[in-house]
Amino acid sequence: MTTQRHRASCLGSTAILFAAVATVAVVGCFGRPSNNVATMTCQEDVDCLSGYVCRVKGVPGGCCKPDDLNCGRPMDGAMPIDGTRPIMDSAFDLGTGIVDVSLANSDGVLRVVDVGGDWPLGLGDGPSAAGGATSSLDGPTGYGGGANGGAGTGGATTTGGTTMTGGATTAVGTTSTGGTTSTGGTTQPDAAVDAPGSCGGGMKPCDGGCIVTSACCGGCSGNTPVCQNGTCVQRPLGQGCSGAAECNSNVCADGVCCNSPCAGQCESCASAGNLGTCVAVTTPRTACAGAGTPCVGGCNGTQRTACVYPGATTSCGSAASCSGGVATPAYVCSANGTCPTPTGQSCGAFGCNGAVCATSCPAGQMQCPATTGACVDILYTASHCGNCSTVCPTSAPWCDQGTCLQCRTSADCSSAWRCDTSKHTCICAQPSSSNLLTNSGFDQQSVTLPYWSLSPGASWDASDADGCAISGAVKVIVTTSFDFGNISQCVPVAPITTYYFGYKYKQDANVELVCRVNTFASTDCSGAGIGGLTLQGAQAPNALPWTSAIGSFGTLASERSAMVQCQISNGTAGYLDQIYLNPSAASF
Repeated sequence: MTTQRHRASCLGSTAILFAAVATVAVVGCFGRPSNNVATMTCQEDVDCLSGYVCRVKGVPGGCCKPDDLNCGRPMDGAMPIDGTRPIMDSAFDLGTGIVDVSLANSDGVLRVVDVGGDWPLGLGDGPSAAGGATSSLDGPTGYGGGANGGAGTGGATTTGGTTMTGGATTAVGTTSTGGTTSTGGTTQPDAAVDAPGSCGGGMKPCDGGCIVTSACCGGCSGNTPVCQNGTCVQRPLGQGCSGAAECNSNVCADGVCCNSPCAGQCESCASAGNLGTCVAVTTPRTACAGAGTPCVGGCNGTQRTACVYPGATTSCGSAASCSGGVATPAYVCSANGTCPTPTGQSCGAFGCNGAVCATSCPAGQMQCPATTGACVDILYTASHCGNCSTVCPTSAPWCDQGTCLQCRTSADCSSAWRCDTSKHTCICAQPSSSNLLTNSGFDQQSVTLPYWSLSPGASWDASDADGCAISGAVKVIVTTSFDFGNISQCVPVAPITTYYFGYKYKQDANVELVCRVNTFASTDCSGAGIGGLTLQGAQAPNALPWTSAIGSFGTLASERSAMVQCQISNGTAGYLDQIYLNPSAASF
């Protein structure tokens, strides 16, 4: 087959002509051609078929698949993929405005016409007779190659014919005439194109056509799917892969060729900006344990091999507590993303101290026996009052602040006694602070009975109304000299005030006791009495036990003092105790 150069030019802005190339259909200079991506031209992506982009504007073959690195490169014969074609070379040939055109035969095999530096049209590469005919891929009619640059003329083209030898070249620049072309010949095969050296500089044969030396004939696949400088090689780092054999690193990790196996829980070879390089990441390869709890793990961008977990400083449940001598630790995360149930601990003899076990007895307690016994109270327990060995006696049976006492309150005394809390001793019933009378309970064991005025028939007696052993009463009798046992005491009173007067008494049979209050305008009960109150017990044939008498009266505006006086009116003996004159209450 004879290869001839073809001129491509754009007439105005509407047409591209490829001389003597009947198989290329071009609609316009920049419009979309037919669905043949090998010939269509474009100015924008929209000029290309769906799934293609406009990589080189204004030339055939400029529409390319986005991932086809060879398509659209300004080189002759680059072998693309997915049905696209390379573009013609973009350089004009020397002095003619000729560009090379990439064409395809009906068998779909790419053919590249005369790549490399061209000479002006009509300057051939070998001898030819005038009138040489061309095959369907040859140049314009009548142009044949001549020796030393001479060109034959006048030949007619016969489709499918074989070029015949015509006149011999006689000198440089001249050609014999009269050559004829036989008819009825057959088209010669393309073996001449596949012959070594037949494709010109920068090209190499491939399947009956020519491709650039940097392209790979027949494309690349399998474990060497990438074309690199004319050789099929393995994929570089960062390129997508389905197996390690495809990668020049022999590692396919996370779907790309990687520089290392990159199998750690917190590392990836496909992170943005680091494709092909295994780096630590913050997204785990598989979910870390503890999802939905405070103990969930994660990747921190540093640790590569495993998830990082919060650990024992993170609470995941109830706080620490201690109850019934058993301390339960707080719920905290483990080192593997779980929240285990803590185990309770017995506190032994010391018991709880807040939420934990105590390390010694609480304040006010002591371990009895020492080092081996339980903690016992030594402040208020009579069996070990103040220490493990002191037991309070019956005379002071109450332990208070580590000291044995006779009483702490009046409830600790018998019914006839009261507790003197200043001394913690039981004493007899005492008059209230509002009782105007002094020594009215007759605790003073004296014949003279201090604060009272006595007649010969009155004296102190141990017969206390409450049976208190350290108190008593006053006994009144009628003497032989007809003294009726009179006792009296003068006290100041306030005007216009209500006073309660009362006492306890007991008497022998047929005895009558009388007590009265007389009020005075003076402050010392001198002068004539103004008013008052008289209380008189009924005379009975039998003896009377201790009985209460009570009454009340009001003072006048002029009254300033009152005389309390009691005596027996008849009979043998009577007894008086707990006498009161009280403005606050009807009580002793």
